[in-house]
Amino acid sequence: MTHQVKISDIVAVPHLKYFNSDRLHQIKHGGRGSFKSSANSLKIAMTMLQDPHCEVVVIRQDYSDHKTSTFSQLKWAFEVLGVPLQANVNYPLGNDLWIKLPQGNYVHFKQMKEIDKLKGILPNEPKNDIKIVWFFEITQFKSEWYINEAIASFVRHDKDYIYFLYEYNDHPKLSHWTYRWVETMKASDDAYVQKVNYNDAPEEQQRKFLGRI
Repeated sequence: MTHQVKISDIVAVPHLKYFNSDRLHQIKHGGRGSFKSSANSLKIAMTMLQDPHCEVVVIRQDYSDHKTSTFSQLKWAFEVLGVPLQANVNYPLGNDLWIKLPQGNYVHFKQMKEIDKLKGILPNEPKNDIKIVWFFEITQFKSEWYINEAIASFVRHDKDYIYFLYEYNDHPKLSHWTYRWVETMKASDDAYVQKVNYNDAPEEQQRKFLGRI
């Protein structure tokens, strides 16, 4: 059966402009409830389904935080796109986390706390490449040095594309390193920076995604 879905029905209006971007660095920041995670997870799920050789690495500061955030978000995204994931088939039960699609490509969940372990990550299938890296809640990272070290591990080898997705809620302290970093990224030709809050979406979509209250 063919599952058809209209992207504008599942991606919030503020994120449609850049949804199909092929920029190397794709940065979303702003307030809570601004649809950043849903847009990123849908982009990842769609890319993996369209490209069976695309594998993904998702990085949080602490590994244990993935299960209730990025992992759940990606499960939702695949289900919305008509590919519901099954326990003990597409992902394990327990503390270990990964996602394997029916076509054989993987999502790897990693932590920034042990950055040396990021340097040896390889795709599970030799014919595949790690083509998307999702940095989640980067305000929890100690500095941009950690991001740069991680990036250096994934840009090696020839690939037809690679995206680095970043998302975070703005830090309450204006002295936080992310404010300097994002200004630098704004000046880069291979990056886009998008600041979004929930009220940037039409009221109908706010009610649909966030509820009436």
